[in-house]
Amino acid sequence: MPVSEYSPADILSRRRASAIDAAERRTAELHETIPELEQLDERISELSYYMFVAAGDAAKAAEISAKREELTGKRAELLAAASFPSDYDKPVFACKKCGDTGYIKLEKCDCLKELESSVLNNTELGAGLAECTFENFSLEYYPASGGKDRSPRDVMAEILEKCRTYAEYFNAHSGNLLFCGGTGLGKTHLSAAIGHEAARKGYSVVYESAQKIVSECRRALYTSAYDAADAFYDCALLIIDDLGAEVANDYSISALTELINRRMVLGKPMIISTNLEPEKIRTTYGSRLFSRIIGGFIPCVFKGTDVRYKKL
Repeated sequence: MPVSEYSPADILSRRRASAIDAAERRTAELHETIPELEQLDERISELSYYMFVAAGDAAKAAEISAKREELTGKRAELLAAASFPSDYDKPVFACKKCGDTGYIKLEKCDCLKELESSVLNNTELGAGLAECTFENFSLEYYPASGGKDRSPRDVMAEILEKCRTYAEYFNAHSGNLLFCGGTGLGKTHLSAAIGHEAARKGYSVVYESAQKIVSECRRALYTSAYDAADAFYDCALLIIDDLGAEVANDYSISALTELINRRMVLGKPMIISTNLEPEKIRTTYGSRLFSRIIGGFIPCVFKGTDVRYKKL
């Protein structure tokens, strides 16, 4: 089943709007079928407003309420006479408990919890990345001195803050990040941390290596069924890990160029991590993809020495 680009809150909002739109169409149908009903509905609506205005006057509010109930009863009689049920033009929400709002008072409704669980199940981050969070990303492994202008620790502190902000305000059109730098500098950790935060917000996230993406796209050429490759195009956030480690040939370059270009045209966010220098990206993938990446991604150049050795 394809991965939805909408968050659970978006899905519920669309459901609610659809139910209300359908109810309004049924009301229009009733007004056309029962001409006197439209004027009656206008009067009932006016009385609802007057009740609100008279909220501080209990006697007046009671009088208006009684009149409104009388007209509502007359409305039901008109519907019954025309063989329509009394609730014919009431919205039919998917969730009767919360009316597709996702909340009952201040508590999350079960329907919202189920949607959030479903999206998290569609998040492909892999067991090995489960512990990669912002909370356990430590700057202590990066040198506090050295560097031409700023120390690696200062550079990484800025990148960490940039990633936190991106994750905090992530939405379906958040833009793209390019993580560059040598191996073991935290590119995988921070991209996974962003992925986790986006998933917690209810967005579908796919994290995959460039090599696996190329393999899945090639496999999709030989099947008409839904394939994992579809998720690369459909997910809310695509994280492409280790660009440049895949076997570079005409097909892999074409597949990655098509994927990245299509998502950029649609405004769908991506994060790409690579060990390649910018010039190497150009010579490997050609000017077209190089131009798209350089022009459409915010660069984050990681500094320091291989963190993984320091953790041993």
